[in-house]
Amino acid sequence: MHSCQVIADKHLLFFVSENQKFSTFQFLNTTTVRDVVISLGIPPVEVSKVYINKTLSDLDSKIFNGEKIALHTDKFIYPTGFILDVHLGSLARYIRMLGFDCLYRNDFSDPEIINIAEKENRSILTRDLGILLHRRVNQGYFVRATNPKLQIIEIINKYNLKLQFAPFTRCMKCNGLLFCIDKSKIENEVPEAVWQLQEDFYQCNNCHKIYWPGTHYQNMKKFISQLNS
Repeated sequence: MHSCQVIADKHLLFFVSENQKFSTFQFLNTTTVRDVVISLGIPPVEVSKVYINKTLSDLDSKIFNGEKIALHTDKFIYPTGFILDVHLGSLARYIRMLGFDCLYRNDFSDPEIINIAEKENRSILTRDLGILLHRRVNQGYFVRATNPKLQIIEIINKYNLKLQFAPFTRCMKCNGLLFCIDKSKIENEVPEAVWQLQEDFYQCNNCHKIYWPGTHYQNMKKFISQLNS
């Protein structure tokens, strides 16, 4: 029986059971860092740096008896876009509100999410650990918070998004892009009182939903200013 010592940073220890946090990892034959990481319950996609005996390595490096493995995570680079699983519908709306490309459907299957993420270079956001353990997942993150407002703060920090906000440029319903539309063209498509009071209207280029700066808009602006503080 061989063994190695594994030290993970505090963000990765989130996934590790209490009885494994300070113990050595035992294995019968030569194994890889990836195998050890998965055995501990850590999604390999969240491991940013690997050191074996203080030498920078990678997840596919082989491990031998008596070696010391250090695992680290870091902030991620914003990808082409995000794709979210069924558990994160409210988070999807917040991400779109800030102007980021975010795919979400409440009937996406795990294989669909993996295929789309791989094809379109999207990062998977999920509350389902299983999907992140799939070998084809190259970008992804397990959202720790359960409250949507805390989730969006978590994602902003993890992907370093603060300087990239483009609020109210995407449809919160379908992720389409919004464009300014002349109010004369939508007189019969919005409540009469709204049409009379508002001058600025925007429409989604995909689902054609119409938006205007009402009370909800002001509340969202206030929330975004808090995110920026």
